[in-house]
Amino acid sequence: QVIWQKFIVLSALAGITSASLTRPKELLQYQDARKMFCDAMAEALAVGLAKGIDLSENLVEESLAYVDGLPDFQSAMQGDYENGRATELDALSGAVIRLGKQIGVATPVHSLLYSVLLPHKDGVPDTE
Repeated sequence: QVIWQKFIVLSALAGITSASLTRPKELLQYQDARKMFCDAMAEALAVGLAKGIDLSENLVEESLAYVDGLPDFQSAMQGDYENGRATELDALSGAVIRLGKQIGVATPVHSLLYSVLLPHKDGVPDTE
């Protein structure tokens, strides 16, 4: 249950901050970004609930309040994208998408984030 709670927040936060190359504190000042973050968490929550994981129905609101209370930080995956390193995209948004397909839960936000981030998920090739 705790692993799923962390997975729900991390998959959404890593995806949206990596796609925007913006830290959560700044990004979540924008209502559209907050909605996208909440929608991505709601997708992962729906997947977890459909799989029978015991999760709070209020997890999205609770997690948003938690993230809002954190000091300024950068998600590890955003740092990986900015520095051309391999990422955890497949283990995060990719997993939400795969599990959603298996059980019939739509994951449009994670699918969008995955598509945008896919070209450099394994890092930027060394051209030298």
